[in-house]
Amino acid sequence: MSTLVYIFLFVALVLAVGLLNSFRVETKKVKIDTPFQSKWSNKLYKYSYYMPFVWFIDEKEEHPKTKDLKNKLAQANLTHLFNVRSFTALKVGVMMSSIVLFIFILVIMSNGDWFAKVLFNVDSAGLVSQGQQSSNANAKIMAFIILLCMALVPDFYLKRRAEAYKHLHLKDIPVVQLFIILMLRSKKPISEVLFALSKINTRYKGIFDIGYRMYIRNKEDGLNYIKDSFGETSFKETINVLKEMGEYSREDSITLLENNMQQIIEKNNAVKRRGDLSRLVYSQSTIAIPFIAIILLCFVPLAVFGIEIFTRAGMGF
Repeated sequence: MSTLVYIFLFVALVLAVGLLNSFRVETKKVKIDTPFQSKWSNKLYKYSYYMPFVWFIDEKEEHPKTKDLKNKLAQANLTHLFNVRSFTALKVGVMMSSIVLFIFILVIMSNGDWFAKVLFNVDSAGLVSQGQQSSNANAKIMAFIILLCMALVPDFYLKRRAEAYKHLHLKDIPVVQLFIILMLRSKKPISEVLFALSKINTRYKGIFDIGYRMYIRNKEDGLNYIKDSFGETSFKETINVLKEMGEYSREDSITLLENNMQQIIEKNNAVKRRGDLSRLVYSQSTIAIPFIAIILLCFVPLAVFGIEIFTRAGMGF
């Protein structure tokens, strides 16, 4: 490797260390909100305001991909740990770490003889055969693929978790909805409803806990946080009813919640029926796989015979 490349890597390393140090200094100076209970989540949120993470942040959150990410975070029940800014910073951090690690591996593999001489006092120059060079190239490709997969881990995990919680959501939301209706029928104010939901051990305990603390300071902000945390679901209508309870009587609001609950149950039943139908089709198709395999095996001799005929005909010409 040429001297210029070493100089470039050294300068890049110095800049990276200086940039990380500036993060530490500026994070202490600038006052930024801490919207999460976890210290790690708040630190990641703070880093999203500085370079290079801020370059990848959609400040207005109007891009379709940003809205989709926000919806997936809500579906995956991760809004108490991440928002769009902090999760984007996490993805950028993982991607940058993968790139740095790949460059480090590339430098070591490209200068293996030099490292062997410095570390182990072994002169391996001229001992690398053509086959070993080919294996080194394959190892570099494999390392690149592995590190690329590492960079995609956050998105993959979020997608799988959102899909898993989508099915759990079908069972939990009607129970939460029924609890809200019963609390309102008991003449409880919205603050007590949210406080009770923040103490009940459900998958959404963290959301209601943060929402309740925000509701104490500002009612609209607290309800908006809970509404956004549930993404594009029918439960958003429930939060809208709670926000507008001052404009309607308590009985009318309860009636709206009961109607909304019925719609949620019907929608959940429709999703379950589609899931059952998909599983039925899949199970029936798996039964047919052995028969299809047998039919294909029967056609293999015919295909081989046909290829031999065409080969002989070609040789005859």
